[in-house]
Amino acid sequence: MGFKFAKSEVELSYKGTAYTLKVDMRLSVDLERHMNSNPLNLALEINKCSVAGKVPPLGQMAEFFEFMLKRAGCLNVDFNEVYSAMYDSEDNDKVAETIGEILGLFMPQVDEVETENPKPKPVPRKKKA
Repeated sequence: MGFKFAKSEVELSYKGTAYTLKVDMRLSVDLERHMNSNPLNLALEINKCSVAGKVPPLGQMAEFFEFMLKRAGCLNVDFNEVYSAMYDSEDNDKVAETIGEILGLFMPQVDEVETENPKPKPVPRKKKA
């Protein structure tokens, strides 16, 4: 039993170059410090906006994606380009989908816990005739 991430690593791409990002607790903590919020809060906000038909927090989404790319080793990532891609109709869906998938990695996956009933069910007694 214990906490684990949905995947231990994820593939990202930027300007045609692929990057591999290791997903672990250190990444989660560093991301939380960088954004001053837990990544799950961003996921919930994006979902809430989607359900309500509102515009999601594009700046936060771009900042999140930029951070993840940098952690994956993409040192030439440009925040302005990432943010602009959020408005480009061709890139918007692709970027938003990628961000959603990455945020999904931070959803806790808990191993199944086998529980035993401490009190066994009573066996029905036969009635005496």
